[in-house]
Amino acid sequence: RSSMQLLDDAPILKTDVAQPVVVSHPRTGRPSLFVSPTFTRGIVGMHGEESDALLRFLYDWIARPEFCTRVSWEKHQITMWDNRSLSHKGVADDVTEKRVVQRVSIRGTEPIAATFGGR
Repeated sequence: RSSMQLLDDAPILKTDVAQPVVVSHPRTGRPSLFVSPTFTRGIVGMHGEESDALLRFLYDWIARPEFCTRVSWEKHQITMWDNRSLSHKGVADDVTEKRVVQRVSIRGTEPIAATFGGR
């Protein structure tokens, strides 16, 4: 069971912001999907059912085993990742040890839409 909570009064949850679905990593230029079941509400220009179907497909796609790395927690472990090109999910699978999880976010660049074929 996860203890993560999204606060109803968090400003990010009250602001509708259109972001690209595919973004370019600011350092490598590699494209990656920029969708999240927690924050993505729909795709601009698509009707509800069409948008929902595409988002379900994308969520299923990023959860495929070949795109996933499973981190098995060990005592004194530190795990870091680049949120600009990685989707993550916390799993509370080891309740035998107390874990302290702290999130550090570094302010970076705004998401930049990926371009394909010179467009």
